[in-house]
Amino acid sequence: MTRSRGLGVRFAVALLVSIVGVVLLGAGPAAADPPGPTDYQTEIVSIEPPADIDMGVIGGDSFLEMAVLGSIDVVVLGYEAEPYLRFDADGTVYENLRSPTRYLNEDRYGAREIPPDASADAEPQWERVDDDAHYAWHDHRAHWMNPSRPVGRSPGDQILEAVVPIEVDGVPVSVTVQSTWLPAPSVWPAVLGGVVGAALVAMGLLLAGGRFVGVPLALTAAAALAMGWMAYSSVPAEAGASLLLWALPATAVVVAVAGAIALARGPSFMGAGLMAAGGLELVLWAWTRWDALVRAIVPTDAPEDLDRAVITAALVVGLGSLVIGALRLFESSRPVPSPVTPAPS
Repeated sequence: MTRSRGLGVRFAVALLVSIVGVVLLGAGPAAADPPGPTDYQTEIVSIEPPADIDMGVIGGDSFLEMAVLGSIDVVVLGYEAEPYLRFDADGTVYENLRSPTRYLNEDRYGAREIPPDASADAEPQWERVDDDAHYAWHDHRAHWMNPSRPVGRSPGDQILEAVVPIEVDGVPVSVTVQSTWLPAPSVWPAVLGGVVGAALVAMGLLLAGGRFVGVPLALTAAAALAMGWMAYSSVPAEAGASLLLWALPATAVVVAVAGAIALARGPSFMGAGLMAAGGLELVLWAWTRWDALVRAIVPTDAPEDLDRAVITAALVVGLGSLVIGALRLFESSRPVPSPVTPAPS
């Protein structure tokens, strides 16, 4: 193996290690399950009596959010009527560390152990969590609490109605929520994205004898980064969106651009390795977002159909780039036969 190929191998290994690091970093535990694609839409039906607050839903049915509009004190009560969240008149928001609701809300289905010192009867222990009179939290009263579909219901049906109790300046207020099962999304945006992805890979292979085969990977990685960042930034920090939404495509952009430049100059062991690594990152990103293709609601500020199209395009281009890069790595690593010297006569 030549010195340049040896450097290329070490570089490829270091790159793959960095990819694994990105995946592990982004997959670390968040304070609560982040909003994910869902088939259920929860809406705020009423606030009785009316209060100087604004409430909404993040991610279809994942999080309730509240903004206090006036100089008032608001307390959100937990599942055992204990104080759970406190919005002070100065805009500071607190969470009760001894509220059992706090721990149950760390998982969409309440699969968390409640510590011994957490009790509805315990004296509240308040921890500041925000200071702009706004906060978002999981609330099991506002979403379907079972991974299985509602029995006897079908898309279009209302599946729950519940009340989230709060107190505004000591006055009881009822926030009524309803959740509806939505129909599955159209498959055509995903199909279109797959077709575009396949066309990009074919174009890269055919143009200039395949010298620009890395360009489709770079373009698709940039599109994935845009969609990933919009999904990441569309929810508040307390919702705990995964870093993988943007970290994987961001590193894929850097890798893909470097690989495209190397391959445009001619066959390159390092260029092929970069192409394979960038393709792997796009495949991983598309895999982490697979639910967005089959669920009715995607928690993002981007157009949902565009997001779905980019996901399938990233999957196709990523797979194509991974295969092409791996094949070129194999070809460039094959030993070159020594020329045969004719025997002296």
